[in-house]
Amino acid sequence: MSLIIQIDDIPEDAGLSLDLVEKPEHFGMDASEYSLNSGVHIEGILTILGREIFLAGKIKTGIDLSCSRCLKTIQFSVESDVSVCFVPQKESNETEADIELSNYDLEMEYYSDNKIDLTQSVYDQIILSLPMVRLCDRDCKGICSHCGKNLNEETCDCKEEDDIDPRLAILKNLKDNL
Repeated sequence: MSLIIQIDDIPEDAGLSLDLVEKPEHFGMDASEYSLNSGVHIEGILTILGREIFLAGKIKTGIDLSCSRCLKTIQFSVESDVSVCFVPQKESNETEADIELSNYDLEMEYYSDNKIDLTQSVYDQIILSLPMVRLCDRDCKGICSHCGKNLNEETCDCKEEDDIDPRLAILKNLKDNL
């Protein structure tokens, strides 16, 4: 079973149980700062209420990230709940100007042609699960801004000098005098 599901395949009374594993290549997550290192496991249930289809479940996968300080590759385990409401695609020719989104709108996706595609919802949830600051270790020393050495692995001989732009040196003198 793929991540594209025909609405007619979802029983209206009990819903459709999902237990899928999709290959990492399906999501195209080959950014410089992260990439999937294992298949994405999606487990949950799709239910129908009128013309709306609800997905409630869990996503599990592994992802390789770059440390924010030293750029070392680290592995991160994603285990996240996913909750999405799929509604029929609007067939309007009106251009939508500035629209304020509510929390409900953020959990809503559109479907058309009597099928839903879970790919974008799963992708979004994986990205939202990533930490803002990605550290290989709480005490990561990072990279020397002068010579580029990884300070976790070796020390450098760079001096701890304040490299001040000469145009701003007068502000440093002013600060020192206060």
